[in-house]
Amino acid sequence: MRNSVKENLSNKNILNNSYGKGNVVIIGIAVAVVIIAVVAYWYINGRPSSGEEILPANTRGIGSAEDLIKISQNPGGNYKLTRDIDLSKYNSWKPISSFRGKLDGGGHRIVNLKINSPLENNVGLFGSVEAGALIENLNLENVDIIANDYVGAFAGSCNGSIKNCTATGSIKKSGRYVGGIFGNFEGNAEKTKSMVNVNGSQYVGGLVGQASGGTITRCFAKGNGITIIGNNDCVGGLVGLIQPFKDLQITESCSSVDVNGTKRVGGLVGWINSANSMYSLDINNCYADGNISRCEESAGGFIGMLTSSGGVSTSLSFNYTTCKPPKNCKEIGGFIGTISQNSTPSVRYCYWEREEFAEQFLSENGVGYSDNSTIAFDSLSPDDIKNQSSFIGWETVIKNWKFDTINAPTLNWE
Repeated sequence: MRNSVKENLSNKNILNNSYGKGNVVIIGIAVAVVIIAVVAYWYINGRPSSGEEILPANTRGIGSAEDLIKISQNPGGNYKLTRDIDLSKYNSWKPISSFRGKLDGGGHRIVNLKINSPLENNVGLFGSVEAGALIENLNLENVDIIANDYVGAFAGSCNGSIKNCTATGSIKKSGRYVGGIFGNFEGNAEKTKSMVNVNGSQYVGGLVGQASGGTITRCFAKGNGITIIGNNDCVGGLVGLIQPFKDLQITESCSSVDVNGTKRVGGLVGWINSANSMYSLDINNCYADGNISRCEESAGGFIGMLTSSGGVSTSLSFNYTTCKPPKNCKEIGGFIGTISQNSTPSVRYCYWEREEFAEQFLSENGVGYSDNSTIAFDSLSPDDIKNQSSFIGWETVIKNWKFDTINAPTLNWE
């Protein structure tokens, strides 16, 4: 009997030991698999530094200029910056063409982007941002760009989306379709800020050179000493040329810059050309500040020239301007310089600031010249434009604005 008990206890110990060893082996295999997975991730995405986040498996980390360049190998991928990137060692950055993926800047900066390609088109950090692409939470600092047509800090053209991004620096000696953020735009922009000096020849804007459709929401072009220069025509503080190829809405956006061009120059938009277009245009809850330092023909505190006909619906509502057009210009208006081709935009509660000297050369209706004499914009004195009570009709949108009785109103989101 005693021998039988001893035998049973011995067998039980053997089973327990085997079971324990089996657990150890399984746990060891699991740990090894995890280590292999982490090492493989680091091999593909680069090893994170101390405190750096581990990214989802479908997102590649961008932690260096070399990583940034590799986006061109898979422009449809998902990427996220893991640290600030300095591009100063590149004398002329080669734009990443046809980006159609997602880039999350994570609030990081790309600094010292320099491009010196005076004969090249579609120039910026990216050559173009395609439909479906998204760039967000990215700051470009101290850009220095010289190129030809379709030029912007982020891309030469955009059919995709951008959100919570900023750009500073300068774009100079460039050609047509030049903007602080994009050269040509037909996408969606939200909370994107340009503090870029822009110098081009034609269709030049503080935010985008040409807007052809989409939405621009809570964006601005502004900054101390920022100048938007077009050596030819169609120059605007925010947008140089609006020519809709699909519906376009600009809302809660603004410009506060110095604008300089030859003709069709506006504090917010240089030229709205929606003739023969069947798409709608809506600009609401926007303002323009600053000055138009040079223009020979068609200068307006808000819009340089408006041309619309056919089935287009152009709506201007809850906007104002304190931007000052020059005196020595043909067809200048406190709000719009020229309205042509019997254009009949829908105008609701739009205002322009009237100064004493302006009464000598600006018409009372805020329009320099119009085929349609019934269009008018109300003027406010420099004192009245600071007071909320002066903006009759704004009761339903007053939540979008901030008044302090010292300055003209600004947008609440700024």
